Amino acid sequence: MWEAEDKSIKFDMKKLKNWSTWSKEDLGEYLRQNGVSDKIVAVFETEEIEGQHIPNLKMNLLMMRGVSYVECLQVRKIFEKLMSLETNTQLMKVYNDPIHGHIEVNPACQAIIDTPIFQRLRFLKQLGMVYYVYPGAGHNRFEHSLGVYHLAGQFVRNLRLNQPELNITDKDILCVEIAALCHDLGHGPFSHVFDNLFLPAILDKNINKEKKSIMEDLKKETTKLNTTEDNKNTISEKINVGIKSLDFKGDEKKIEALMQEIRDLKAITEEEVSKLKKSLNSKIHNVASKLGQLGQLHISFSERRSIVDDLRDEISKLKTTEDNKSIITTMISDEMNVLGIKYTDKKVETLMEKIKDLKAITEKEILHLKEIIHSKLKLLSAKIGQVDFTFPAKEKKAIIEVLRAKIAKLETTEDIKKRITEIITNGIMSLNLKDDYQKVDAIMKEINDLKAISEEEMLQLKKRLLSEINKLSDKQGKVAFAYPAQHDKISVLLIDVLDKKVKFKENYQLKDNDVTFIKEMIGGPLEITGSQKWPYEGRKENKSFLYEIVCNKRNSNDVNVWDYLARDCHHLGFYNNFDYSRFMKFARVIDEDGEKQICIRDKEIANLYNMFYTRYTLHKYAYQHKVNRGLEMMVKDVLKYANDVVLLEGENGSMVKISDCMKEEGLKAFISLNDNILFKIFNFSENGLLEKEKKKLRKAKEIIDRIFKRKLYTCHWESQPLFPKSFEYKNEPIYDLDKKLKPLFTDNPKGYIIKLTHFDFGMKEENPVERLKVYSKKSPDKARFFTKAESSIILGPAKFNETILRVYLKESVDINGIRGTALVETCNNWYKEWVATKQKQKEEGEVESLKDTIKSIFNEKTNMFTELATDITKLNLQEITADGLKEKISRTMKSDGITKDLASGILKQQNH
Repeated sequence: MWEAEDKSIKFDMKKLKNWSTWSKEDLGEYLRQNGVSDKIVAVFETEEIEGQHIPNLKMNLLMMRGVSYVECLQVRKIFEKLMSLETNTQLMKVYNDPIHGHIEVNPACQAIIDTPIFQRLRFLKQLGMVYYVYPGAGHNRFEHSLGVYHLAGQFVRNLRLNQPELNITDKDILCVEIAALCHDLGHGPFSHVFDNLFLPAILDKNINKEKKSIMEDLKKETTKLNTTEDNKNTISEKINVGIKSLDFKGDEKKIEALMQEIRDLKAITEEEVSKLKKSLNSKIHNVASKLGQLGQLHISFSERRSIVDDLRDEISKLKTTEDNKSIITTMISDEMNVLGIKYTDKKVETLMEKIKDLKAITEKEILHLKEIIHSKLKLLSAKIGQVDFTFPAKEKKAIIEVLRAKIAKLETTEDIKKRITEIITNGIMSLNLKDDYQKVDAIMKEINDLKAISEEEMLQLKKRLLSEINKLSDKQGKVAFAYPAQHDKISVLLIDVLDKKVKFKENYQLKDNDVTFIKEMIGGPLEITGSQKWPYEGRKENKSFLYEIVCNKRNSNDVNVWDYLARDCHHLGFYNNFDYSRFMKFARVIDEDGEKQICIRDKEIANLYNMFYTRYTLHKYAYQHKVNRGLEMMVKDVLKYANDVVLLEGENGSMVKISDCMKEEGLKAFISLNDNILFKIFNFSENGLLEKEKKKLRKAKEIIDRIFKRKLYTCHWESQPLFPKSFEYKNEPIYDLDKKLKPLFTDNPKGYIIKLTHFDFGMKEENPVERLKVYSKKSPDKARFFTKAESSIILGPAKFNETILRVYLKESVDINGIRGTALVETCNNWYKEWVATKQKQKEEGEVESLKDTIKSIFNEKTNMFTELATDITKLNLQEITADGLKEKISRTMKSDGITKDLASGILKQQNH
């Protein structure tokens, strides 16, 4: 007997990786070897389905040919596994993870893992000092990064399988996985303590110097006042307290409150008060510019969206149809989508003209909308720091020189080059970081009018010009003023360091735009794009949904959140209510207003509320646990004392401060910086130190010793939840309570700390679920925003943020002594006064609102308005009933419509 020759195709790793080149015979044989029946294989061969068709294969095609749903799922799983194989012929590495089971890591990502930069994450605890509160929370950022990598790969492959028309490529998947793996590389020691507490504390030193300078200048001003010495001293003290509370951002209300306090003294004239105010504003403005109150140079989605959301209530009050209201909302939304760094009156006028052309609302309503839009934009303008700012001439000339080299390469005549140089020189010399994008547009228009260079050359020139402006604004103080999401910025910088080691382009066929794409997924847009709608360069708008997988800037729902919820709950012993695998199953990419977004089935809203509630629970009982916050403040103090003493080795043997490790020039030192810094400081020798440095080091060591012996900063008083919207300014409760506590700590002013602790669902006062777009079973390609009321009247909270005020004592002698008892009594009394004051302000605000409502209706009938306004006041004082007032309005007015509207509004306010 002879044995039949084995003619089956051998699928070695090389052939598997090249599945897209398979013939229908290859594909049929592969399916047979994976247990698929001959009947199904015959369907593939009849339809002439080859390897190249796998990504776009629709399962309903097979079902129409008699393949059952279960058999389709079997085939789909085989193809999903096949498509997950990388083009590199190396085998995948496997990690056993307690959350996700076996995680397969592709060769490119394994090469990243095997670098010191990534291995450093093993020594950064995911939850920082929470480990000292919950002993199980010892997991680290290394395993979290692996988990995020796994979920990102799973999610993007799921999208490709369910929606082949998205044209998600293997390279897209690899880039998403690398971004997911590297998103936390830039974290400093002890989770967010480094960027949120320590770095701002170092920055505060510089700010405090500036505040002292303002105080000294204003003290000279007060000596010139025409009043008694006691009054001068009192005014000077009040000014000093006011200056200490300044943030150099949105300080107008604080300044006004300070001036009112001075007025109430009745010690100086109104003219002198105005002069003091003008002088103070001038000083603050100068310091804000000096410190770099430039904020971010692009307007984030959340800021644009917040303006639209604020206007929704106003639009809902318009006397027009629901369709017209919807059109007006869309018009305003569209304008916000293209809002540049500096809004202009002209843009608002254009928008109002469009609304006017609808002929749907009155001229008065248009004016009212216009006023509100202007008001919101001015606030936003102040928030992102569009202050008057002048670039030094020397710096402007440096930009001109850079661009001169670029102009020299243009394919045009020397005369034209000379003319372009003149245009750019004149434009740059007028820069002041205010209206600069309009100026750049004007420069480019002037050059375009020459009709001497190509459109591509124009774009390159504009891009370079904007890039140089960005660099200069950074240099002038943007990064000196704040460290926004600093770990993201460092993660982006470390991608370039990794590229040199791993060689993405040579070894894994990635291009420059792919590396840019990876960086953008972690840190957002890399360069200023002016008012252009699409700010990214790595991928075009048709792949916009890929930016929502790793770090979702739109609504904070991403694989990073999914992993830390599951992982942190597991190690803390909490229950995780959110099912991310179910979210993946129902996620769908939908083209909305020309931009593809990840949307979810409307029936999955309850699952999302579970996610955001789990996040809230973790913050409430772990991340912002009162003991953990005390520990974090101790670590912050340790690092602050050691910052100038314990130096780390940087580039070329230079020694770098701990705070400077987060700068580009300190990256080498940063790679050696991890949670072990506490032990490094504790064991650091005093040999060779100056006496001043020794004192700082001893203070740092003393606090570390207290941490180990559990003699902690203790939360001695905690308020009931406060509603942040009631604050006049950001830290109002802190400064208000601080005035009451200061007399108790005259001998030790730094013996206590007042902290505001914020809890929310991820988007401050907003409901994040209403920021998610959903689709329905009947309309799978149409997305819309989903309101809380649509899902359930009992699902989710009524408010989505709260603030708790905590007072910490540093010394045990205070905690157990008379001072501790006095502190609790003082805080309780302050809280009662605070609540009563805020309630009164709220009621007064409601009364004024009602008066304004009546005034707008009866603006032509002064006597009637006066009488009714008086009655509204009586209503608030409960001297007249709502029914009585309603009856009086009915008698006064003839129009039933107005009567009902007005009475309804009054009753609503009264019931509220």
